[in-house]
Amino acid sequence: MKFKAALFDLDGTLVHTPTGYINSVINHTLRDLGIQEVNEKTALEFWFAQDMDDFASMWTKDLDTFWHFYRSHDTPEKRSTIVKLYPDVRVLKKLQRAGIILGILTSAPTPVATYELKLLSCFDFTSLVFAQPIYGVKRKPDAQGVKQFLELAGVSKEETVYIGNGIEDILAGKNAGVFDVFLERDEYPYALPLNSRKHIKKLDELSMLFNL
Repeated sequence: MKFKAALFDLDGTLVHTPTGYINSVINHTLRDLGIQEVNEKTALEFWFAQDMDDFASMWTKDLDTFWHFYRSHDTPEKRSTIVKLYPDVRVLKKLQRAGIILGILTSAPTPVATYELKLLSCFDFTSLVFAQPIYGVKRKPDAQGVKQFLELAGVSKEETVYIGNGIEDILAGKNAGVFDVFLERDEYPYALPLNSRKHIKKLDELSMLFNL
């Protein structure tokens, strides 16, 4: 069956946040808490963790205070000055011209995601799904967000590809029964401990998957 839809994760898949910024945010947070700073690899492991609360609990049991300090350092205003599109997002134009339905599934905080989506305003996304409990959608790796996209886009799971750079993305795709594609970005801190249906290094490789 020919694929008709491409659903994308946002952060780390379409939009790049410099590792220096990530490291700075996390270590400033730990410093505010009086906790010893960590190296960049550990900071990235936290940033890409499937459950950030669980990871942060290794540093402190007072998660409310942790996230209070964290949000003071990772504000939408600060993030807006450093995030940028990955160069290979250009393939979305090719997919769009071929009539492929495009969508985004993200768990990013709404103010951050809103700015990042402005960077992608030149592309025509049919559906945007926020996988956040505040919107009644369970976070990835739950399949609810993917299934909501299928309903909004009017496509079947067999016709859909979900592309992401995190473990939770691949698991969400598998849980929903769509074709899951793992995008290996350079900043990803560890090897994927499960088998994705397809493993790519650049979004340009989607051209072959969609027979373009």
